[in-house]
Amino acid sequence: ISQDHFMWVYARFLLYIEEEDDTLLTGLETYVKEKIVSKEITWFPIGRCIAQEAGDAEDVSDREVRIKDLDDMATQVSQAKESSAYVHGLEVDMKAQVKELREQITAALNKLGEVQKVLSDSTEAEVAG
Repeated sequence: ISQDHFMWVYARFLLYIEEEDDTLLTGLETYVKEKIVSKEITWFPIGRCIAQEAGDAEDVSDREVRIKDLDDMATQVSQAKESSAYVHGLEVDMKAQVKELREQITAALNKLGEVQKVLSDSTEAEVAG
């Protein structure tokens, strides 16, 4: 256990979960955060680890495959997080563009109202004159 688990990795993970925006957390991170908020420690591997659960007779190649699978998953999670951040950036940009378009439409409608008033006043003057 002392070779597979490092206290500072867990401390860094807890700090990350506490500080990260909830909308950017993965499903597993959200699960752990919910457990922390409800003061449950069932997510924490107290007295157990993958090596113990797999048994001492585990083949080294099986462990390497597991580690590679975990690395691949970590890469996929990282890519998903980057994609999520990119989509969030697009959303922010679109909202700014929609706001700008809304302001332009409002200004155009105001000008149109002014033109209609001038035309209406001009028509009334011609009819009266």
